[in-house]
Amino acid sequence: MKKICFFLCFLLSLNHAQEINSIAIIVNKEPITSFEINEAINELKVPRNQAISMLINDRLEESEAKRMGIFINEFELENELNKMLAQSGGSMQSLQASLSSSGESLEDFKEDFKKQMQRKKLYEAVASGAKIDNSEDAMRSYFETHSNEFVLYASIDVNIFSSYEAKDLENLQKGGKKASNVKEHRENLNTSNADPRLLAFLSRLNINEFSPILQNSGELSIYQVKAKHQPQTLPFEQIKEEVANVYINEQRQNFIKDFFDKARAKATIQYLR
Repeated sequence: MKKICFFLCFLLSLNHAQEINSIAIIVNKEPITSFEINEAINELKVPRNQAISMLINDRLEESEAKRMGIFINEFELENELNKMLAQSGGSMQSLQASLSSSGESLEDFKEDFKKQMQRKKLYEAVASGAKIDNSEDAMRSYFETHSNEFVLYASIDVNIFSSYEAKDLENLQKGGKKASNVKEHRENLNTSNADPRLLAFLSRLNINEFSPILQNSGELSIYQVKAKHQPQTLPFEQIKEEVANVYINEQRQNFIKDFFDKARAKATIQYLR
C-alpha cells in the first residue's frame, strides 16, 4: 500500500513539473514556458496578459537580433560591466555582496545585463534605418507645434529610483511594486545642483511620470517627477539644440515602435495553453 501511495505521489509531482515547464506559447519558433509566465507575474507583479505580452515582445526582439546578426560576446560583456563598476566606484566584490543581499546570483545578473546590452544594440541598429528630416525648418515647425513641452522649470522635485537591474526599474515604470534591491530617495533638482539638460528633459514630463532608464554614476536610475516650480518660456534660438535632440529622439522612438509593431503583426504566434 505504501508503495502504491509513493508511486501515485511521484506521478502527481511529475505531472506538476511537466505542467510548470510546459511550452505555453511559440513565437517565431521561440518557446515561452508556463514557468516563465508565472515567474514574470510573480516577479514583476503584473497581470497575466501583461506578462505574456512582455514575453512575446522579448522573443520578437531575440528573433530580430538573430536575423540581424546582433549578439554580445563575453569580451564586450566584461568590458561594459567593468566600465559600469568604474563609473560607480564599485568593485566586483561589492556588486556580488549587493546581489547576494537581494537573493540574486552574479550569473543571473550578467545574463540580464547582457540582454540589456543586446537590446540597446538592436534598437540602435533598427533606428539607423529611420529617415529623419533634420533641417532647421523641421525643428522650428516641431517647436512651434510642441512649444508647451519646452517650458523650462528651474526647480523640480523628483523621486530617484536606482538599481543595477533594468527589469526592476522597468517594472516600476509599468506601475509594479518596488523591488527590495531598488534604492529610492527624494531630491529637489534646480539650476544650482543639476545639469540644465536634465532639468529641460524632466520639465517635459508630467507629474508622477517616470523618465526612461538613465545611467547615473554607474547605476541605472529613473526619475519620477513629483512637483515643478518656476516655469520659464525660452525662445527657439536659445534651445535649438535641445529641440533637435527631442525631435530626433521622438522620430527614432516612433520608428522603432513601428518596426516592432510590424514584426509582431507578421510573427507566427501559437498559443498552446
